[in-house]
Amino acid sequence: DTKLYITPSQLTTGGNAADETFSIILDKGEVYSVRSKEPKDFSGSKILSEQHPVAVFSGNVYAAIPEVPGASMDHIFEQSVPLRYWGQKFAVTAAEHSNYNIFRVTAVYDNTIVTVNGEEKAVLKKYESYEGDFMGSAWVETSRPTTCYSYFTSSGQNPPIKYNGKWINYGDPSMVY
Repeated sequence: DTKLYITPSQLTTGGNAADETFSIILDKGEVYSVRSKEPKDFSGSKILSEQHPVAVFSGNVYAAIPEVPGASMDHIFEQSVPLRYWGQKFAVTAAEHSNYNIFRVTAVYDNTIVTVNGEEKAVLKKYESYEGDFMGSAWVETSRPTTCYSYFTSSGQNPPIKYNGKWINYGDPSMVY
């Protein structure tokens, strides 16, 4: 058995209030899903395992990045990086043929300074996120450990490319830690 303590950043479909910790017990091989009641961001939610390591996945079942009319929508899911592996220096790069790239930094400590390409962009509170966009690549540094992930944008956000003699729009949203 493994006891998990979960503190969601948003109201859950199971009725658990934002910023209030609840617990569950999982047996080996069991899975537990937590979803927000409204289509809101769960960044900043906390999960603590009392006995054994657990894998945490985050994502969205029907995402468009960014949310604009006509953008392709798809599910995005990635295994989250455990807190002990969070860092302070990140190189974020663009997808091939992309002209619009997005990244997000989430802090675990108050007063975390986010710098992008040498320019201070934000001072984050505990569990707060900063989202930015860039062309080509960017160097992100933070004053305290954070997690940083890139979003690849939906079709319609990038110029068409020629494929097998035809001009096509391309791109499904995705998230990469």
